[in-house]
Amino acid sequence: MNTINNIHIEKSSSQKAGRLFFIDNLRSTLTILVVLHHLVFFSIATNVFKPESIEATIGNLFLSINQSFFMGLFFLISGYFVPSSLERKGAKRFLRDRFIRLFIPIIFYDFILSQTQAIDAYIFNREPLTWKTYFSHITYGPVWFVGVLLIFICLYVFWVKVIRKHTKLTDRQNISLTYTKIIIFVILLAAANFIVRLWVPAFGLPGGSTR
Repeated sequence: MNTINNIHIEKSSSQKAGRLFFIDNLRSTLTILVVLHHLVFFSIATNVFKPESIEATIGNLFLSINQSFFMGLFFLISGYFVPSSLERKGAKRFLRDRFIRLFIPIIFYDFILSQTQAIDAYIFNREPLTWKTYFSHITYGPVWFVGVLLIFICLYVFWVKVIRKHTKLTDRQNISLTYTKIIIFVILLAAANFIVRLWVPAFGLPGGSTR
């Protein structure tokens, strides 16, 4: 009996050895932030938090800080494993796997799940269920992230295989990453975000023009 238990413990340990638990924890934390972000935004947009109230002020501050990093961090986590996966599987198999994991959910949401948001239009507004109304209610909703991620992945594969096709993963890993480079990158990224937000305001939040 003890032998069987030991084998079970060793098997479980070996299965968990390949997981990066800090990545799982980070994803869970970011998911909580996504939910809170939309709850706060909804509360402000529907005047659950009264304008000029302390709740609305804190909510706007939370939204401004949160949206400056949380989705970008999601993209960073998703892209962190792309180079090694591409190198291991090859471009053809890698793209096939990504299309199965990303493109199929996009199609399923757009053409099936997104229609649930139009139930009120069919029931209360008495819109006829026709092909025209069906396609008019198709929305990308939360799968916008999946769609943009798939575009980034395809661009990365093109960049590696066409522009840097002679550069191996081991060569890319030998590039030194210093604190100075990180600080310069953060400053340039922050400046780029600020400039973009001048022309593309974020729901009228601080840092973006309302024109």
